[in-house]
Amino acid sequence: VAYVSELQRADEAHVRRIQQLEAEVEQLHEQARDRDQEINDLRLHRLAGSEDPRECAVV
Repeated sequence: VAYVSELQRADEAHVRRIQQLEAEVEQLHEQARDRDQEINDLRLHRLAGSEDPRECAVV
């Protein structure tokens, strides 16, 4: 019985770790999407003729 409860605690710890890692992965995906958006914004500003996005008016 002690062995079974020890396995259950280990399983619960693994489940919590997996959930934590999944949350970290989602956070990294969000950061990547934000960076992709920044890159796209900079490309649009360059196409508009400005190297510095602060020089362009945001519509």
